[in-house]
Order: sequence, then structure tokens, then C-alpha cells
Amino acid sequence: MQHSDIITKVSSSFDNALKTGDLLFFPSTVENHIEADVEYQIRLCPALQNKPVLPTPHFEIKNLKYDPFAPPYNANLLVGELKDVESQEEFVVLLNKYAVVPRHFLLVTKGGDNSGASQAHKHIQFIPLDGDDGPPIERVARRTQLEHQDRPFSLTQLAYASHTYRFPSRLDTYPPEQLEALLANAFLQLLDLTISTIRHDPDYPAGSPSYNVIITLDHLHIIPRRQENYILQESGDKLSVNALGYAGMLLVKSEEELEIVKRETIGKILRGVGLASVHDLQVEGTSLEAPLAGL
Repeated sequence: MQHSDIITKVSSSFDNALKTGDLLFFPSTVENHIEADVEYQIRLCPALQNKPVLPTPHFEIKNLKYDPFAPPYNANLLVGELKDVESQEEFVVLLNKYAVVPRHFLLVTKGGDNSGASQAHKHIQFIPLDGDDGPPIERVARRTQLEHQDRPFSLTQLAYASHTYRFPSRLDTYPPEQLEALLANAFLQLLDLTISTIRHDPDYPAGSPSYNVIITLDHLHIIPRRQENYILQESGDKLSVNALGYAGMLLVKSEEELEIVKRETIGKILRGVGLASVHDLQVEGTSLEAPLAGL
């Protein structure tokens, strides 16, 4: 299939999978919450309290009993398959079985045990968002005035380490080879800073470094991580924080948990599973924060 075919098919595939019961959609409400001039979104979804909890796979075990990203695929969750013309790498596009946002889908490698990430196959999640503003992290990034357009910068008002690269305008007009080079260069620059940030932390857990990657039409963000969950001090409950949390969109399962998160503060939670910023030691003079109008 072509990329355009995949995009065209997502909506009808979602509707069909929902109708057949192969996909579960959990309605939710969104509350905007401002901290340190950042307008976060907290999505409340009580129905997630009934979602099955799957253990995080341990990839040193070669024969996983269950891999949701391996064939045979659920036909109603399968949107299509893609192959890179040059590398001949193969990918599969699957709908998210437990959807909080409509038309949430994943691009998954057909690799094996060494493809990494939180499942046994490396994957990217695609989340459609209403409006033109994008996720909260984008609003912060857009306010940042750059002295050097081709260098990474830090969103200094955030409570945790975050490295960002701004794409040039009209990226959609770039030929594939130029686009690939630009994206690879941006990713490698941010990855170097991310690894450097981790190396500055004397208490970072042993093993491979962890980080989240967020890509929008305007920016690429990489955020170093130290752990998967945050323990809420007030309740002692675990709060799972995935890449969407670092996009500024947290997910809670109850009104009580929502209020606890606001009292604990989102900045503290994201810093708790992330790292302290040492960006000033790494790259100096790359950005100036613009006035925070309208917040």
C-alpha cells in the first residue's frame, strides 16, 4: 500500500473495528491546567479503570508468550502494510486496540527481539489532534525565539530536561532524500544531547538509556527518561507517564486522581520520571524565551 492509502483507510478501519468490538473506545473529558505559564491538558477517562493491565515485556526472554505486534494480526485492527523502497524494510499499520482518542494508530516494525521500545517491536504512535495548536509542548516551542535555526534548543521553562529541533518551513515540499537527511541530522543532534544529559546524572539506572521521541509538523522533541511510572505521594498509586505525558497531555482514571495530580503538580511528576536539564552546559546561546502572551 502507499502512504496515502493508509491515511485514507484509517477512519473507515477505526469505525469498522469499533462496530465489530475488536477495538474499544473509552470516552473522556479534557481539563486544561496551567502551571508555570504552560497550559497542560489532563484527560479524565474513568472507563480505563476496567482496562486489562498487561505486564511490560522483558526482552532478554527470547520467547515471549504474547506479542500484540506480531502476526497473525487481527484483521479488523490491521490498516495495511508498507515497505521502504530503498531499504526493503517492512512495516505494519495497526489501530490501537484501546483507544482514548479516535483514529489512534501505530506504525510498527516487523523486527524481532532486538527492535526495542516498550513492546517487542519498535513502534510509533500517531495521534490526531483537534485544532491547529497541536499538543501543549508545541505552544511552548513556538514561543521560543531562535538565534540559530539549525541548532537544538531547550524549553527552559519546563521542569525537566527536554531537547527540541525546529524544522524549516514548508517541510512537506522537500524531496525525500533531502527530507531524510534533515530528519536524520535533527534526530542525531538531539540524541547526542539526550545521552549527554543522562551521563550527567550520577544516579541514572544501569542499562540502556531511555527516552521519548515526539514529532510534530514543526518540531522534533527528545526527552530523556529514568523510569516508567510516578508514585503519587498523596495516594501511593502509580501514575503511568508515556510520551503523551511529555507532550503535555496526561491521562488519569478518576476525579480523585485528577485532583491529586494537580496538587502534586505536573511539573513535579514529569521531572520525577525524567531528568534535570543541563542544557546550558551543553549548548549556550541558542534560544531566547519570548513573552508568554495570553496565558
